Amino acid sequence: MEARTSLSSGALGQVIGRYILEEAIGVGAMATVYRARDTHLSRAVALKVLHPHLSASEAARARFSREARTAASLTHEFVPPVFDCSSESDEVCYIASELLSGPTLRAFVAMHGALLPEAALAIGLQLCRALSAAHELGIIHRDIKPENALLHDDRCVKLTDFGLAHLRFAPSLTVTGQVLGSPAHMSPEHVNGSLCTEASDIFSMGTVLYYLLAGSLPFEAQTPQELFRKILTGRYRSLDQVDGRIGTRISRIVDRCLRVKAGDRYGSAEALAAALNTELSGMGVVDSDAFCAEYLRAPKVLGESMVRASPERLLRWAVTELDNGQVAGAIAVLNRALAYAPDHREVRRALERIGRRRLGQRIALAAGLALAAAFLVALLIAYAPRYLPFGSHAGEARQDDGLSAADRVSSTNGVRANGAGAEDSARAARAGERGTAPRQANKPAVGRGTVARPRGGGANSRNEGVETKTRPVVFKPTPMNVTIQIDDDPPFAFGPDSRVRSLTVGTHRVVFRGAGGCCEEIVRQIELEAASEPLTLAVVLPPRDARLYVDTNVPASVAIEGMDDVQRALDVVRLPLGQAYQRTISMRISAEGYQAESRSVTVQAGALKRVQVALRPAAQGENDP
Repeated sequence: MEARTSLSSGALGQVIGRYILEEAIGVGAMATVYRARDTHLSRAVALKVLHPHLSASEAARARFSREARTAASLTHEFVPPVFDCSSESDEVCYIASELLSGPTLRAFVAMHGALLPEAALAIGLQLCRALSAAHELGIIHRDIKPENALLHDDRCVKLTDFGLAHLRFAPSLTVTGQVLGSPAHMSPEHVNGSLCTEASDIFSMGTVLYYLLAGSLPFEAQTPQELFRKILTGRYRSLDQVDGRIGTRISRIVDRCLRVKAGDRYGSAEALAAALNTELSGMGVVDSDAFCAEYLRAPKVLGESMVRASPERLLRWAVTELDNGQVAGAIAVLNRALAYAPDHREVRRALERIGRRRLGQRIALAAGLALAAAFLVALLIAYAPRYLPFGSHAGEARQDDGLSAADRVSSTNGVRANGAGAEDSARAARAGERGTAPRQANKPAVGRGTVARPRGGGANSRNEGVETKTRPVVFKPTPMNVTIQIDDDPPFAFGPDSRVRSLTVGTHRVVFRGAGGCCEEIVRQIELEAASEPLTLAVVLPPRDARLYVDTNVPASVAIEGMDDVQRALDVVRLPLGQAYQRTISMRISAEGYQAESRSVTVQAGALKRVQVALRPAAQGENDP
């Protein structure tokens, strides 16, 4: 083993193992990052070195080494690969990874200001893909911010510092100016000291997107206390109010990321990536990675050309939205185009046409309601005398109208003067002359020349051109711990009070998401037709793999029942559950020189199960059972 020197000053030129320190390129609360030279492979690397005062802590050293192995298990094009790390016996703890050319996203925005919306979304899409890959392995970043995203070779952005945020021994949060950088990206649950989950990273991604689009942070304050108060109450200025060129559609994406309640945010980084990709596709960006590389190489040149072409591109997108029946989406796109070019004639004409169409629809609706009201009044006039009580009031009504009994019956009920209708008329006339009401007076003669009353009030009832515009929809998801989102409305949790929703007739997009990312997202596009009976929407969300992390005090093997391969402790193990949403598994943890242990644990779909096992040394001469 090569000699290791202690890192007391981090002097440049110092040798740590096979690495020669060349330049300090970043300093954090836990470690310093150096540009270093790998003497074995003759290449430049980024060498992250644990601070000397933390190297004296055995717990810090063990966790640093463990996190290095976890980061090394993540292989993704937008995450710098880990090449090497120190061993437990090394005096200096380090992690060697790919050296990124830089700068950080924060420095890039400082140089160029708020980014072109398309560029901000393309960069955000790359970060979301990296984050999704990490979440699949059970890695929660916990410290997503522009400083931890670096440009590389003017072609992409890579997310760094995975799995280390929870190890940071941060300074006091009451020191002004020392903590407002990272806390400004903390989720409400992080601020409260609660467990951070995938949704916490989604919140932080929302702050990064906001920063790229606006050039400023959503939560800013002079003191940490005021900053945390804003985060916990969700007080910030929406992006569409900051700059109309961003538009309400993009603003809503970021708003959803920044919801105070974790369950109201996107269910996964993959779902957020899909939303960003939809906006990019609408704006004509088909290959987002190629577009991102082009923008990073010449942000000013591409930005100016994109701004000039934005009104026409957005106008084409609005036409597509209208063709798909998405009127609200088209209006949002046109308003954004108008922010780029307030005097653009075609954009204004398109908005005016939509306005006239909506006005015509409102007039038609009002006319329909007026006709319906008139029809109901006519029905009331026709049937009211037949439902009046017997006696003097009926007589008064007959004296006031000035008609004979026979004329009154034929006029009121529209009875034909032949066949059965004529007999009914005669009977009614004789009854009127005697001052008594006909025996069937309070039963409308359906099918005998009268106008029948409408049956029920369902959505498919059509009476004189009047049509109900809503229909109940019954949701039947499996499992039931899901959230449901209808169109662009906020998602709601499925339960007894939300099992049935009344929706307008037309096209709707319904998204089912499992709680805590337990299942794959299901999207249903429904064409809701007018009908009185409810539409039942039953879906089964496929369960995601469970994940298991066995935390041991020594390197150990994990034999899991039903799996052929023996796994390693301190690695995230994926456990397919088939069609089940939870399963109890048995496993055996063993290490040479230690007593083996057996455990049974219940794992949940999409969830990471952490099991802590402290193996005891085997007595001398004792065999591992």
